[in-house]
Amino acid sequence: MNFCDLPEYEGDTVWVTASYSGIEEYWGLNGRGCDNLSVELGYRNGFELGDELDSLFSKVHDEYYMYNLKLEVKGVFEKGNYGHLGSNNGLFSVIEFGKVELKRIRLK
Repeated sequence: MNFCDLPEYEGDTVWVTASYSGIEEYWGLNGRGCDNLSVELGYRNGFELGDELDSLFSKVHDEYYMYNLKLEVKGVFEKGNYGHLGSNNGLFSVIEFGKVELKRIRLK
């Protein structure tokens, strides 16, 4: 489904493709063409990333100026203010990861 449509599916379990990026304490999921929707990434109870995903997230956090992650994820969206100072206007709680790609940021 299109990332921009997440608010229409609040509470439903859906698959979505999004970019995960940020800086310092401001991290979130974003979609192409959805400038007004930034979503906190969370995990359902008991969810564990595993070594490979943990390594990818660590690389992005450590080198945020060079990389982001393209994620295909299954989860549930909730509206609200999440993240540092409510910087994200929703929460996506992951149930399952599909494809995860480390992407180098292209400088313009």
